[in-house]
Amino acid sequence: MKKTFNRAKHTKKRTSLLNRLFLVKTKNYTFYVWFVPLVPFVALWDRYTDWAYRRMVWDANKADKVLDKVLPKVVEWVEEDKAFYYSTSWNTSSLWRNAPIRYREWAKKFQNSLQTYIRTDYENVAYIKSIEHDGYDFWIKFEERV
Repeated sequence: MKKTFNRAKHTKKRTSLLNRLFLVKTKNYTFYVWFVPLVPFVALWDRYTDWAYRRMVWDANKADKVLDKVLPKVVEWVEEDKAFYYSTSWNTSSLWRNAPIRYREWAKKFQNSLQTYIRTDYENVAYIKSIEHDGYDFWIKFEERV
């Protein structure tokens, strides 16, 4: 067995002539020559996404819009209490994954702020909000107003 492992160390990597002629190697990437005309477009798109990400700011009105759309998808119904429950300690990515496409990047950037906003300031006119702590997790309880 020792011979086979030593043989694997000394094998040459085979590269075809086409790969050597048409591959462009840079510091971080290796790509084919025919993708070179696309490089400026990719660089512009990268700069635009960075600019848009830096430009996002926290807004409570936007948080209300996002949570009004997302919470009906992620809350759990408990029949015995006749209430909806949401755990802030569990899957935080469910907030931005279920957000509308228009607000998805915003919700991804501010997912931790959204969690604290649900606990502190979020109000829905159709429900009474209360916070319960079971020793491990914080649960937000939404009961219907009568």
